[in-house]
Amino acid sequence: MARAGFRIGVVGATGTLGTELLERLDLSSLRVSEIVPIATDDSLGREIEFQGSVFPVETDDKRVPGLDLVFPAPGFNEFAVSVPGSAAAALSRARDEGLVGGLDLAPYAPELGPAVLVCTTELSRREAIDRLVGCLAGRRSR
Repeated sequence: MARAGFRIGVVGATGTLGTELLERLDLSSLRVSEIVPIATDDSLGREIEFQGSVFPVETDDKRVPGLDLVFPAPGFNEFAVSVPGSAAAALSRARDEGLVGGLDLAPYAPELGPAVLVCTTELSRREAIDRLVGCLAGRRSR
């Protein structure tokens, strides 16, 4: 008998943030009937365990019936960068400039040292990206 609840697709399920999302979903009160882990071809053949069930990692979102991704193209907008000093200081500089600097990776991957997960899209203006790079590199642009 099928479990009642949501069918949730997790893009990047085998990465740091996908793993964190799955952990938080597991701890939440949200009723989940199925997880559809989606990742790159590097994760082909892997499986994700969630709430006592095992789900195969999908590497082609078109093979996942009933799941419509808002942006079905490959997503390479997120990347981790090392920063001098501390990630907290780099993100503080970005906030002071009115920018969302990213996510401090220390709680999730301390072995990376001071690092920030950054996301950018085609809507990001070059000027804003340049200002963010300056903030993360230890400079203020204003």
